[in-house]
Amino acid sequence: MTARAAGRVGLALGALVVAVPFFAATTFIGDDHLFLAFARHAPQPFVPLYADQHGGEYYRPLPMFVWWCLGRAGWGSAPFAALALALHAAAAALVAALLAALGRPRAVALTAGALMLLAPQNLEAAYWFSASTDLFATVFVLGSLLALVRERWLLAALLALAAYLSKESALVLPLLALVLYRAPWRRRLGAVAPQVALAFVVLAVRRLVLHGPGGSGDLRADQAARALQMVSGVVHVFTGSALLPEVLAFGLGTAALALAVLASIRRREARLLPWLFSGLALLPLAAAGWVVGARYFYLPAPRRSTVRALPPATRCSRRCSSSVSVRRRCAGATSLRTIFVLRRRGARSKRAWAPATASSTSTAASRISTSP
Repeated sequence: MTARAAGRVGLALGALVVAVPFFAATTFIGDDHLFLAFARHAPQPFVPLYADQHGGEYYRPLPMFVWWCLGRAGWGSAPFAALALALHAAAAALVAALLAALGRPRAVALTAGALMLLAPQNLEAAYWFSASTDLFATVFVLGSLLALVRERWLLAALLALAAYLSKESALVLPLLALVLYRAPWRRRLGAVAPQVALAFVVLAVRRLVLHGPGGSGDLRADQAARALQMVSGVVHVFTGSALLPEVLAFGLGTAALALAVLASIRRREARLLPWLFSGLALLPLAAAGWVVGARYFYLPAPRRSTVRALPPATRCSRRCSSSVSVRRRCAGATSLRTIFVLRRRGARSKRAWAPATASSTSTAASRISTSP
């Protein structure tokens, strides 16, 4: 069996291991029954666009539209499991595609996508059907960022609108786009402006539909408790909350986070940028009263993989945009720098050869003079 065939077999087995629990180990629990009640009793799926269907708490019409359609199908939990699996796989694929579009090596992009797919905490979130709001928001945010990097402005704006209609945490997308899209500031602001405008439109409609700012109204944890909840969620991404004892899971996750911090400190390029990007991705969690549950950290999860694409190899590439003119200027600067380095190396080699040449010449002269 060749290496490529073995890789395909391993990929198929991994996909099977990931897919089976979605159908064999999931069912309707908790908030799922609220969405099912909406699906059974709402007259048509477009009601959440213009009427409050969430008790004055949230404005998420796109996932509710999908729930209405799947709930009316009458096939039990299988359609919802298939939807969760498809969204989770799409999020992993988009992470890999975004990293590739940002110029990372193919192996790095595929590894990041695999980590997004296999991370235990991400799977815990995907197994809960009500967390489809988080999965929808993540898929559309990643898709919008990918379209932005490829300079497909209309597609980026449409996907941003879909993300805003999926969950409120997606409203952080314009800030993420400003950090991710490497271009001159005027071009960057122009590219992100449609996303900002759409965000304000959705916020205005949301306030009208909910007759106020919305929110769950639950008791809020104090600042120290929420900080601990956010740290716990971050360190549990690759350990989960059910696979290992809590002490071991927290310890391993903390060690992994510490190694990531150390690796960032050792990098000379853009030390602040990855952590700024991750901090912005976690920013919406500050609005939640309690940050307990894997679903809260599904949207920030791909950011920690995407962050690896932000510090480029050279300072010149860090300032490059995808426009042709800027690429040419950057390529010219890189070429001049390469020529300068080669000339310096040539000068050094000449200085190194000069003493050796002089000594060999004097030795040969002395031999000639002493010969009979």
